[in-house]
Amino acid sequence: MKTAKKCLVTLIVCLLAVLILWLICFFFSKPRYYRLFYPRDRYTGTVTVEMDGEPAVFTVKEREIEKPVRILQQGTGFARLSMRADDYGIYGFLLHVDGLEQPIELSSRKWSWQVIRYEVLVSIDREEGSVSVTGTARENNDQGVFFERPIQETESLDEEKLSFPISW
Repeated sequence: MKTAKKCLVTLIVCLLAVLILWLICFFFSKPRYYRLFYPRDRYTGTVTVEMDGEPAVFTVKEREIEKPVRILQQGTGFARLSMRADDYGIYGFLLHVDGLEQPIELSSRKWSWQVIRYEVLVSIDREEGSVSVTGTARENNDQGVFFERPIQETESLDEEKLSFPISW
C-alpha cells in the first residue's frame, strides 16, 4: 500500500511539474512576450534633422490626440524619442524646425501589438523647396520576428501639411 501511495504522489508531482513547465513556455514564448508582457516602450527611435546640409534646431511635440512623447536624449539636429504605444491606432509626433513655418509630422499606424524601432533623417532643402525623410523602420510581426522596412518619402515645402509615415 505504501508503494502505491509513493507511486501516486510521484506521478502527481511529475504531472504538476510538466504542467508548470508547459505554462511557463506558453506564457513566455516570444510572440506572447511581445504581445502581452513587453516591458519597454513599443515606439522608439532616433530623428536627425538637417536644413540645407547643416544640423537644424528643432523641438518635438506630441499630436493633440496622442499620448506623451518622451525625449530620451536631444542635441542640435538629433533626438532620441520614445512612446508607450500600448493600443491600436496612429502614433506619431510633430517636429517644429527653426526656420520652417509648418511642422513636420512623423507617424505610424499600429495594427497589432508590434514593436517599432526607427532611425529617420529629415532633410530640408530650401533651395529646391523640398523635405525628404529617409531611414529604416524595424517592426515585429505576430510571431515576434523583426523585419526591416526602408523609409523614403519626399514632399514639397509648399504643402499645407508635411506628413510622413514611418511604418505601415
